Amino acid sequence: MISLIISEGDYNQAITFYTQAVDLNPNVAAYYGNRSFAYLRTECFGYALQDATAALKIDPKYIKVSNCCMHNLLTYFFYHYNIIVLVKMYWTLYSSFVTFIGVSY
Repeated sequence: MISLIISEGDYNQAITFYTQAVDLNPNVAAYYGNRSFAYLRTECFGYALQDATAALKIDPKYIKVSNCCMHNLLTYFFYHYNIIVLVKMYWTLYSSFVTFIGVSY
């Protein structure tokens, strides 16, 4: 049912359903990851990043979230901010992500 809602582009309804799913079982990374995707599509980037982070805390190997979220956030910032701001934001996001997963660079 949620897949149908997303395929029809009703991301606000998907957010509602995934919020209900999270309320019922807050230990499923996919719920947070999919809600993160819906938030990205509605340009609620702060909530998208928050849910992506929650998904990775539950399952650090849930790579679908990290790739999707990072790519979409960077694409958004590329089109809305100048390149200097973009580079600084990219480095901050990258450093935070690397620190979060425990990889040294």
